[in-house]
Amino acid sequence: MAAPAADACAAGPDLPYHLLARRGRTQWWRPLAELGIFLGLLAVLALLVLVVGVVQALLGGAEEVSFGSPLLGVVIVFGSLALLLPLIALAVRWGGRRPFGTVSSVVGRLRWRWMLSCVPAAVVVVGAQLAVVAVFGAVHGEPVSLDAPGWPGWGTYLALAAVVVAVIPFQAAAEE
Repeated sequence: MAAPAADACAAGPDLPYHLLARRGRTQWWRPLAELGIFLGLLAVLALLVLVVGVVQALLGGAEEVSFGSPLLGVVIVFGSLALLLPLIALAVRWGGRRPFGTVSSVVGRLRWRWMLSCVPAAVVVVGAQLAVVAVFGAVHGEPVSLDAPGWPGWGTYLALAAVVVAVIPFQAAAEE
């Protein structure tokens, strides 16, 4: 039997993704340690977010915690999910004693070329989705219009778009 690879990068494509966390190790408790560390860090983060929200509400004279604006709501919800990424990195490093890159790929790093090759397909899918929504609205007598009463204006839209472009990739990576 061959000796196990010393690290995830050396294990590379020879080791299937579902076994990458083990990297030839037989210590059954490492994944449990990763999970425990992650849950502990998550509890601390949740407590911090709660305390900040309550302090903000109390200092603002509010009787309840509210986001105040849809833009702030998006920042708080997706930003707090994006904050899970460093927690995952710490749990993998401390509990599993492995590089963070092994979470996303068998090569131990993010595969930028592969990710960039997926962008055109994603643009086509999103474009098709928007086209279906526009056609569905037009068929049902509700055409898409920038003059609609729910349109927040270009300033709010561009601010929201900037937040989405900046935060959503990290939020999605943390969830996956």
